[in-house]
Amino acid sequence: MNLSDSELKAMMSLLDDPDEAVRKAVLKKLLEFPPQEIGRLERVVDELEDLPTKAKVLDLIHRIQFQVVYHGLKDWAEAGANDLLEGIIWVARYRYPHLTRDEILIEIENLRTDVWMLLDESATALDQVRAINHVFYEKYGYRGDDQNYHLPENSYLNEVIRQRKGNPISLATLYLLVAQRLGLPIFGVNLPKHFVLVFVEDAGNYKNLAPQQRPVLFYINAFNKGAIFTKQDVEQFLMLLKLPVKAEFFLPCTNEEIIIRYINNLISYFNDHDQSRLNELMLLRGLFPED
Repeated sequence: MNLSDSELKAMMSLLDDPDEAVRKAVLKKLLEFPPQEIGRLERVVDELEDLPTKAKVLDLIHRIQFQVVYHGLKDWAEAGANDLLEGIIWVARYRYPHLTRDEILIEIENLRTDVWMLLDESATALDQVRAINHVFYEKYGYRGDDQNYHLPENSYLNEVIRQRKGNPISLATLYLLVAQRLGLPIFGVNLPKHFVLVFVEDAGNYKNLAPQQRPVLFYINAFNKGAIFTKQDVEQFLMLLKLPVKAEFFLPCTNEEIIIRYINNLISYFNDHDQSRLNELMLLRGLFPED
């Protein structure tokens, strides 16, 4: 769209034109604005003095950015959902469209390096987890947000990193992203009403098996400072909730299931606080059909 800033402002002002055909034509033209030039559009709209027009253009910008997120997450799912971090970043871009991968990777690499310096070849699985816990909770100060558990900020990994607090799934996924970069066999477990981690056997021939087929060594509660617990503890938790004891509640889950959990958390929050976002979030949820 080869328009000067002044021409762009003039076009924006036509969103209030009394002629409906003109308004529709302008709306269509602005929605075709290339996503890579959204920064310029944002800069121009900041200079607008007419507040109703400004609000309309900001809504258009959000709609364009949502389409980028939708298609990015769609492509990620269709390509196999192999890179968990990429999926989590697409979720965060729903609120922070300019978020870059490097912003998250810097923190992950810092955590990984600090844990790595504490490990040696003789470290057992428990030693490895204790090292992560020391760095994650004591040195960096990560903690569970038990005061504002359902806030959407706890589902955006960049905000979790900035505030050093999150909900069970955001803390757990940051924890496992660090652990897996250390080569540790730690995976997510999609428990009802909670999200935890599992450390599975990785020695010998077990390395060649899918995570779900390996023996479980123990579980980790990333929301509670990396507390370690057993299969029996998971069973008691399910009994407390009066839920059936299903095999899937004890085994590593898929990356798609993790992203669904992130999106469902956002749906739950906005359903109670801002239903204007629900249609968009339901579209994102629809990218992952139920089995």
